[in-house]
Amino acid sequence: MKNLFLLITLSISFNLHSQVDNLARNTAIHKNLKEKYKAELKENPNSAAPHWNHANGLAKVTFNASKNAPEFYMKALEIDSNNYEIYKDFGNYLYDIGNMKNAYFCFNKVKILNPNDKSIDDKVKKNLEEANKNKKNWELHQLPNRDKSIEKTSDYSFKELTDYKTLFKHTSKGKYKYKKLSSSFKKNPNLLNSKETFFLLIGQTQQSNYMPYNYKDEKKMQNLTQSNEIELAIKFGENILNTEPLNILIMRELLYCYRVKEDEVLIKDIENRLRKLFSGLLYSGDGTCEKPIITLSPQEEYPLALYLGYHPIKVIDTQFICNELMTDKMLVESTNGESEYLHFNYTPITICFTSSDK
Repeated sequence: MKNLFLLITLSISFNLHSQVDNLARNTAIHKNLKEKYKAELKENPNSAAPHWNHANGLAKVTFNASKNAPEFYMKALEIDSNNYEIYKDFGNYLYDIGNMKNAYFCFNKVKILNPNDKSIDDKVKKNLEEANKNKKNWELHQLPNRDKSIEKTSDYSFKELTDYKTLFKHTSKGKYKYKKLSSSFKKNPNLLNSKETFFLLIGQTQQSNYMPYNYKDEKKMQNLTQSNEIELAIKFGENILNTEPLNILIMRELLYCYRVKEDEVLIKDIENRLRKLFSGLLYSGDGTCEKPIITLSPQEEYPLALYLGYHPIKVIDTQFICNELMTDKMLVESTNGESEYLHFNYTPITICFTSSDK
């Protein structure tokens, strides 16, 4: 039971941005709720009712204290885990704040404990519709399966892989020149191996349009796909890739669009490009603190974690030092449910951002 409560606690996402938490106006309401809770708890210390009532009280307020309601619903259920009415109230609360996934969990418990309760049928139906929609959306956004056969271990030492002064020189002339590699990648990404793709990515940081913290185009692309304006999204995304051929976030949205259109040729092409770019990133390190993987855009850390088979939870430290490098430390969950850390070296971003004021 506690594990289920923990799951709900970790995954609850409160969407209360439109609520104004005016402390002067709401302090009295919150104080009255707490005093009533204390009095009921004193009178019935072993009952679920005080916690349940307090949760319902918090659920009804329109200020920030509402986010504490789950704590008290769960306390009530720890005492009375077979009370379908508590699950129903908890489910209604979650439903109202848009947490459909956990609302469904609660409503499902209601149906198990009291199959004759019809009061939540409409919400359960909407829940299922939303779940199917989200599942379909997730499937269409799925990254391609990892292809380890194209990933090559670096023949450089890690020190050489992070000697950016030398690496930048390589991308300005010679066989690793950015324009040359970029032209080949646009034509056919299979023309490049992992080492060349790594240099292509390094070279990207030296381009005038490299803006690692500007996601204006990516947000516009996401808005188009979310609005189901697929044709406009494709046109916009393909135009971006003409000037930013290594934009992983745009590629992922384009992959979604091509899958909606069921264009198998373009699906395979974009999947191939994504795999190749990931192989270039993985050429730089293995994700440990000793060898963090290079990152050229903080938001692109998440799709790489997914590609590696992890469920990214969040970046827990953005000023972590690994092997004398500025590193993002990301908490992830492996396929067996274990918590792990991935480390991303963002030193190149810092160098280029500082030198160019981007």
